[in-house]
Amino acid sequence: MKSLFYLGLALLFSLSVPAQDLSEASFRSINNRLLNTRFDNFTVEPILEQNPELGQNCRSLMMMVLFDGPRIDSVLKESLFRRLQEIARLHHQKGKSLIIIGPGARSFERAYKLNRERKERDLFYVSFGNTCTSTSLYLEAVEHFNRTTLALRTGIHQAKAEKQAKPHHGVFGTWELVEKQCLQAKDTGRYYPSSTFIPRPKSPPYTALNLDSSGTFKISQFCMKCPLLEWRGRFEIDSSDQLIFYDQRDSTADQEFNGRLRLLGPNSLEIMDADQCLHIYQRYIEP
Repeated sequence: MKSLFYLGLALLFSLSVPAQDLSEASFRSINNRLLNTRFDNFTVEPILEQNPELGQNCRSLMMMVLFDGPRIDSVLKESLFRRLQEIARLHHQKGKSLIIIGPGARSFERAYKLNRERKERDLFYVSFGNTCTSTSLYLEAVEHFNRTTLALRTGIHQAKAEKQAKPHHGVFGTWELVEKQCLQAKDTGRYYPSSTFIPRPKSPPYTALNLDSSGTFKISQFCMKCPLLEWRGRFEIDSSDQLIFYDQRDSTADQEFNGRLRLLGPNSLEIMDADQCLHIYQRYIEP
């Protein structure tokens, strides 16, 4: 990947700089420190253990350069993606969730701007610098890492839902939007979520939904053109299986996500909204 700036630089800099006071120099320092933060307590990946040099290069986010190089076979790809998930989780556990701003002519500037606008002190947007081109595998890796981060932030590590026999107890947990279906001129349009900078027309943003047994919810959405959006509040499921969200910022329902709920099994559900569009979710299961 071109223009990977300050490769290997590990700067000792405080991560507590208020977002609005973040200077470009401070951003560079924090950005590079986070990209180069190395971890040791990983799950054993045999293919990485067999190649010590490769294993050492997969202990920080700088492993992303591997996805922009020579072609990787499917077995190694799966191993690297699992390691990438662990890195996302370890950063999250240290108190700083990361979202990678993908390649582009203004990737660095975009990350800097989003960090200045962010309200969440435990979130940071990182960039590998401004680039012109990248591989499809690199883009897939960026999205894989960001999906993991967003699922973690949406409540994957909250206490597991109570196993009591109560109505709709099967909906508790974290769900990811996998498809949106809308009826169009006697045909069904199918749209798949994306967090890429230039998504396909009508593609919804990546969406994660957490429903807690206490009756509270958290919804996270992200795409490369907008900062991470998060809603919190309470939800209700009425006698007709209508799922209703109430944003904690006011007493009105958040109409965008309301709809008729139907469980399709232990790991799948669908919500039919007022426009008769079907939103299909799958349960996020921690790897």
